[in-house]
Amino acid sequence: MQAVFNWEVKFGVNIKTKESNIMPINQLVEFCAGSINKDGKCIDCEHNCSNNCNICLQECHFGSPRGYDCNNMIYCYTCSYSYKYASEIGHLFYNLGFNRFRQFNILNLGCGSCADLFGVDRYLSIVGTQRPISYVGVDNNERWLETHNQIQTIFPQYNIEFINSDIFDFLDNITDDDMLEYNFVILQYILNEFNLHCRERIDEFIEKFTHKIIDKLPEKSIVITNDINHNDVRSISARIFNQSQINNLTSQFLYRFPHQPLHDYGGENHPFDNLMFDVPEVIEGRFDIKKPCSSAQSVIFKTRNR
Repeated sequence: MQAVFNWEVKFGVNIKTKESNIMPINQLVEFCAGSINKDGKCIDCEHNCSNNCNICLQECHFGSPRGYDCNNMIYCYTCSYSYKYASEIGHLFYNLGFNRFRQFNILNLGCGSCADLFGVDRYLSIVGTQRPISYVGVDNNERWLETHNQIQTIFPQYNIEFINSDIFDFLDNITDDDMLEYNFVILQYILNEFNLHCRERIDEFIEKFTHKIIDKLPEKSIVITNDINHNDVRSISARIFNQSQINNLTSQFLYRFPHQPLHDYGGENHPFDNLMFDVPEVIEGRFDIKKPCSSAQSVIFKTRNR
């Protein structure tokens, strides 16, 4: 409770309000919770279904070759992980401010539940300002379709587009003549997916991401990596930064959250690691809500091309 209290004092808001249930993230979570359809076993499940999607999620996150191949797992993932992942981005945006941007043009590769979008929206609501948001989310899993449709319904004020594509195909389709207009590119818990499931393509991703994305971003744009605080994943972020310096004048800032397992990782500590959202009791009791915030974050500032 202390972290929540400090958050309320620092930002002058009470996140325990009657209006919390109409927060955009709660609208999405309630939709996903209501969309879960199972009766002892997920329909058409080819696995040893235990009627507990959290078990399947843990298998996916700790070495199982299977991906998010079940609609119920997709919905459970959104309910369990979105509050934490959105809060991590929200804390970052609040601490860095980004006040010089009149609008946020965001590209997310491997967007999934788009937790970063909800984190940015929460940041804007806390600081009491409005900015136009253009959001392009790229993901190759068609099981996110209903969730993505719901996100577009929740945020009619934002220009949201989803591209169903493999990340490598998306990068390959960017030509040498293309110039990108995004001022934010976010990699949210996707580097760990590479590390677990296609480690042999990490070198290829780093080369293509820097050449096809960072090299083509406008001046004074930002690349954010938000992922698990693990050396294998952090090293990928470090390599992306090193590669970005070949054709660009860039600088990097590292952040982490307090009260997490100790790792030999530099950077600045965020002052708080609490969730930025009030989780409805019915959701808290039904799902394994992940908390507190514990990611490692890399922020690459691109000043200009060399």
